[in-house]
Amino acid sequence: NGEQFGYSMADVGDPDGDGVTNFLIGSPYCEMEEMPGGSGCSFLFAKTDFGVGLAVLDAIPVFWGDQASATSGFTVGSAGDFDGDGLDDMLIGAPNYDVLEDDEGAAYLVLGQSEGWGTGDLSESHLIMYGAEIDDKAGRYFNTLGDIDGDGKADIGVVAHNSSMYVDRAGTVYGIMGGRESGTILLQEASDFMVVGGGTNDYLGRAIFPAGDVNEDGLDDFFLGASGASSYGAMYLLHGVAAP
Repeated sequence: NGEQFGYSMADVGDPDGDGVTNFLIGSPYCEMEEMPGGSGCSFLFAKTDFGVGLAVLDAIPVFWGDQASATSGFTVGSAGDFDGDGLDDMLIGAPNYDVLEDDEGAAYLVLGQSEGWGTGDLSESHLIMYGAEIDDKAGRYFNTLGDIDGDGKADIGVVAHNSSMYVDRAGTVYGIMGGRESGTILLQEASDFMVVGGGTNDYLGRAIFPAGDVNEDGLDDFFLGASGASSYGAMYLLHGVAAP
């Protein structure tokens, strides 16, 4: 009761390499024996699971959070092929994760696996990415950006839309280039690039979406939305570059 299964959903491509499209479905208030209450979980369905009536969750791979009330699965999404191994990878957000204080937020990058994941504990993710400030809510929004530097690996953007790094709640988008080694990082210190909102309450990054190669230079481009910019909101198109 109250798990809110279906709060988020995303097409995550083919992370297990079986040729069948998969969908990641978030349940941010999920509780399981393996995890503390309210840490949230995300279920990985194959497209074929939806053709047999009521799906049985016991047979579905699940990824669970590692902190009570962190709400992992609040947002889920595709990371593209982040490590270039031919398998699609996944992003799971826990915007209420507490790093040192309250709600800095976290995002997890889970690599595709042709032989399954064994455990679904998000503390074992390939990359764990933390927000830096109170109420950053990092991991509430994110997306693959495509291959913006042309190295054959997908790049990702992780958003802290409440970030007040320079201006109150201007928002910050952190770029992480594909192929990064496994580890735990603080986004403000270890991201490959940052895009910062220009004004108070811009909330840059509430929309983040790959745009393909708009200017036909061989590098993918991406969109960022700032819903609070002026009284109208704004969208920005950023071009890929060889060395962001």
